[in-house]
Amino acid sequence: SESLPAGTRSLLVIEDDLAFAHIVRDLAKELGFAALVAHDAETGLALAKRHRPNAVVLDIGLPDRSGLTVLDALKQDSATRHIPVHVVSALDYTRTALEMGATGYAIKPVQREKLIDAIERLETKFSQRLRRVLVVEDDDVHRDATCKLLSASDVEGIAVRTAAEALDQRTKLTFDCMVLDLKLPDRSGFDLLEEMSQ
Repeated sequence: SESLPAGTRSLLVIEDDLAFAHIVRDLAKELGFAALVAHDAETGLALAKRHRPNAVVLDIGLPDRSGLTVLDALKQDSATRHIPVHVVSALDYTRTALEMGATGYAIKPVQREKLIDAIERLETKFSQRLRRVLVVEDDDVHRDATCKLLSASDVEGIAVRTAAEALDQRTKLTFDCMVLDLKLPDRSGFDLLEEMSQ
């Protein structure tokens, strides 16, 4: 493929279902992105390394290897690890994908509005200059210490005590990272991760 012009906002779609890939591609174009499409994992990784897209929409069930290995490869490579990835799949690997660094997860079939929302969230991720970290910790000492460790001029730490407070913050702001205590007073951290992915 030829190179994209400098400054072009681009979205890479790695999806072997041709019809769904074209739907995501067309939506991306409507939202002002140049769209790159790959129908297998190896092509997708090659396009990601060559073009450094602003965001990726990734399927799990690819013909040559699992999309989870693609996600892992993207997050292990210093050149691509910053690229936000939204996983869309017929299978529910939500917890695994989020633990591996996916920005979001949707299970097919996905409504058009949900796809638009996912692409807009990806855009918010890569265009945001101030980095926000959500610290979810019910222990006051640990929460304060974590916020101090994360403090920097370009990092804003938002600290909450419960899963309910974390979900409330998630509706108001977009976060780049979350530091999460898995044992919260109102639900487990894993349950919170799955609910946030929706």
